[in-house]
Amino acid sequence: MNDYENPLIDMTYKNRNSRSKRKVLFIVATCLRDEGNAGNIQDFPYGVLSIIKYNEGFADFEILDLLVNPKSLGKCLEDLISKLQNFSPDIIGISVMFDNAYFSIWPIAETIKAWNLKSFIIIGGPAVSPIARMVITNQPNVDAVCYSEGEIPVNDLIRASNLSLLVSKHPSWISRNDIDTDKAPDKTLVNDINQVIDVSYVYVNVNNYERRVSFNPLDDRFLDKLVLFRLLHQEDAHSSAHFVGTLEKMIGLCVMQM
Repeated sequence: MNDYENPLIDMTYKNRNSRSKRKVLFIVATCLRDEGNAGNIQDFPYGVLSIIKYNEGFADFEILDLLVNPKSLGKCLEDLISKLQNFSPDIIGISVMFDNAYFSIWPIAETIKAWNLKSFIIIGGPAVSPIARMVITNQPNVDAVCYSEGEIPVNDLIRASNLSLLVSKHPSWISRNDIDTDKAPDKTLVNDINQVIDVSYVYVNVNNYERRVSFNPLDDRFLDKLVLFRLLHQEDAHSSAHFVGTLEKMIGLCVMQM
């Protein structure tokens, strides 16, 4: 058991089958531009799906895909408000895979706080994790930024009796209280990939994704010629999300025409 866990984990939320569960909404922000560029694609949110898989039963989850760009931002915010009103989440996570969607964090977080000032907003993803302190400093409506993989940090958060206290004490969260400190975030990783490998697609509409994404479970073009190599051993996978992300890429590389 981690040192930060004892006084902060609420027994109400400790068990998977608890009757009292928090609601968590993950917002996947993707920016699609007319010109081609890195990240200019709506890809499956495997990181978020992995977090949900690991935390299955601890909370009620929903995912909102937002295709953001300056022209569509107004419609996206309307969709966001509708989802907030219908789901009433306790925790809202914004996932940013590519930096071209960074501009959307401010209006999304601002809209959430306008809906409910007490909403707890977290953010994560490859575009923000390495610059967690800069993000929390420049985004006044964001409560915490997750450093590296999110499965365990999110699990600790949704079971905490005090969300703000948890993120300020947790090694993998950078909170508003950490802005003027020398806290250096550290990874909290899942070692058993079997806990997250079997993600569920019920949280997303798979028909919304392109066939050219890194791995589309509905893409049957190569199913009869699929060759998979065991490129990673469980003992070599330092984290579940790292494995999932790497496997996703390797499947694309290992699909060969015989």
